[in-house]
Amino acid sequence: MNKAESVSFAALEVSEAIASLEKAKKALLDARSEHYLPIAIKLADLKQIYGILTDDEEA
Repeated sequence: MNKAESVSFAALEVSEAIASLEKAKKALLDARSEHYLPIAIKLADLKQIYGILTDDEEA
């Protein structure tokens, strides 16, 4: 696997993690749990990483 393929694979994995965390955050919000906040912070971090990996400056 070359560098471009590795970065593309990493971006895909991060994208899947973002989708999972968004579901978890929604479930916690629906349950009115305060535990959604750490997930929201990690979600923002992952979105920033995804933006870097995909060269999308609006992520």
